[in-house]
Amino acid sequence: MPTLQFDQAIDTAIDGVAETGAPVLVRDVTSIEWDEVALFTEGATAEEIKTVVGDAGLHGERYLSSTNLLVFRADGEVVALIGTSPDVFTGEYGVLLGREAAFTSDGAWEGYVRLSEG
Repeated sequence: MPTLQFDQAIDTAIDGVAETGAPVLVRDVTSIEWDEVALFTEGATAEEIKTVVGDAGLHGERYLSSTNLLVFRADGEVVALIGTSPDVFTGEYGVLLGREAAFTSDGAWEGYVRLSEG
């Protein structure tokens, strides 16, 4: 089971989208092999996460380690848990997206970012 990690390239991409509004494909800033990704907010229950992605190996009843959590899967198995530092996400959480997933500007809220299908 993967352990929680942090990735500066992902944080930098999220910050860049918040500042410029220019979208970034998640696959362009990750070095892991994956085919699906989902975003969860701090406080998401272990059951909510398990319902979407399967067993992510999280301990406790809630995810409390960072502002947000990206869970990456390959062939239906969790391959990476990446905590993000920028607290700028809006939109839907707990939705599996494919290789076209992108960090995009939230058109209604300047400086905020969504994880959406690019």
